[in-house]
Formats: sequence, structure tokens, C-alpha cells
Amino acid sequence: MEARELENGDVVPPGGRIFAMLSKGERAMALAFLYPEPEKGGRGKKSEAKTAAKRGGFSSDRVDTARAVLRHSVELAEQVRDGDVTLDDALKIVHEQIAQTSELIDNTAPRMRKLRRERPDGQDHEC
Repeated sequence: MEARELENGDVVPPGGRIFAMLSKGERAMALAFLYPEPEKGGRGKKSEAKTAAKRGGFSSDRVDTARAVLRHSVELAEQVRDGDVTLDDALKIVHEQIAQTSELIDNTAPRMRKLRRERPDGQDHEC
């Protein structure tokens, strides 16, 4: 068996599969891109993403984490998918950004209340 070169330039080792060369976080993100919304399960209905995660050797919780990163930032999700950032590091970045946004909102709220009291019509100045 010989190595195969794909159209995008990736090389697949003899007898190898591309999916097997990815980390579990990269695999989970790939599934998140394929199934961005959790499937609506029903009686006896199996989720394709959960089934694929199980076959891939990782928890479906990793797919849920990958979906959360994807919802927050497609750019960050692409970095995980491409192996530039780990899924765990991406999740930390998401949590940090959410905390910063929350802090900004908390700091802005008192100023906004004060402005509303001072200018209930919302105008900055008289014309």
C-alpha cells in the first residue's frame, strides 16, 4: 500500500484514514460543523453525532462543548478544527470572553441608569 495524496494536498498514510489522524477535540469540532444543532431525539431514535462520537472514541459531551465554541465564534471553531487551538483552550477563551462581556455590562449599567434619569427623552442636547 502506498500513501495517497488528496485534492487539498493532505497525505493519507498507507491504510490510514484522515479522521484517525485528528485529535479528539478536532473530531468533536468536525462533528459540530456537521451537526451544529443537537438532533431532536425520540423514542428509539439515535443521534448521528452521538453515534459518531462513540465510534470516534470520545464522549458526546465533547461534541456539545465544540458546538458551544462554534456558536460563540466560527473563527475560533475553525482554529480548533484545523488543529491550531485545542478544544479545551478554546473553551477557556470562550469563558474569558463571556466574563469580560459580563463585566463590561455590569460596569455600564449604572451609567446608563444615570443617563436615563438625567435625560429621559434620550437626547444629548437641545436643537
